[in-house]
Amino acid sequence: MKLIVFFSLCFLTLQIQAQLESPFEKGAELLGIGNAGTGYSGHYALLYNQAGIADAEELSFSVDGARLFNDSGLLHLHAAAVIPTKKLGTFGLKIQRYGLEGFNYQNYALTYSRALFKSFKLAATFNAYQFQIENYGNSFEPNMEIGVLTDLSDKVSLGVHVSNPFPLQISENTDFPTVFSAGILYKVSKVVRLYADIEKNIRQRENIKVGIDYDLHSSFSIRVGMNTFPGSFYFGCKVKLTKIAINLGNGYHPVLGNSTGIGIIYSAKS
Repeated sequence: MKLIVFFSLCFLTLQIQAQLESPFEKGAELLGIGNAGTGYSGHYALLYNQAGIADAEELSFSVDGARLFNDSGLLHLHAAAVIPTKKLGTFGLKIQRYGLEGFNYQNYALTYSRALFKSFKLAATFNAYQFQIENYGNSFEPNMEIGVLTDLSDKVSLGVHVSNPFPLQISENTDFPTVFSAGILYKVSKVVRLYADIEKNIRQRENIKVGIDYDLHSSFSIRVGMNTFPGSFYFGCKVKLTKIAINLGNGYHPVLGNSTGIGIIYSAKS
C-alpha cells in the first residue's frame, strides 16, 4: 500500500505540473462519459464549461466524492451549487479538495453565466486555490476560467473552454498551465446523446474524448466514454428520482487502475 500511495503521489505531482486535474475533476456525471463535456448543459457544467449552467431554471446542489487509483489514498471531494435568477443570469459556487495528507489543494470558485442571446451563452469563473505541498509549505493562488456555449441547431451544441489563461508558477518544479477545450454535443435522439471533445494542455499532447449517454428509462441512464491520452476507459449510470439524482462513475487508467466516484444532486424550484 505504501508503494501505491508513493506512486500516486508521484503521479499527482506530474498532474499538478501538467494540469492540476484528477479523473474526477468534473464530477460523477461527466466521469461516466469520459469527461467529454465541453458541449454539456446542466448542473455539472459548473465543474467544466460553466456556460452550460446559463439556462438553469432550478436551484440545485450537489455533493460528489471519489477514491482514486485502486484505493491509493487519493481522495477528490466536491460540493457545488447552481443559483439561477430571473434577470441577472446564473451564479455558481464550488468547493473541492483533492490530494493526500501533506500534498493537496482546496479550490473555492465563483461563477457567473449568462445567455447573451437565445443560443449563445458565456461564463466566467474566478478560482482561489490553497495549496499544501510538503517541503514547500502553503500557498494561495488566483485563477480563472472562461467558457462559451452556442446551440448550432436543436440537436447540436458547440462549447469552448479555457482554463487558467495566464499560467501560474506554484513552486520551483510545479506550475499551473493553460488548458484549451472544444467540443460538441449531438442529440442523436430523445434518449441518446453523443459527446466529443478535444483538449490541449500546453505542456502535453492533445487528448480526444468521446462519450455516449443513453436513457434506458426516464429515471435511469447508462454512459460509456474513452480518452486517447492516456488511453482511459469510462462508464457510469444515473438514477433519477423526483428531486434527487444519483450518479455513479468509474474511470480506468491503463497504469494506475480504477477511480470510482458517486454524486448526489438535489434540485428545487428557485
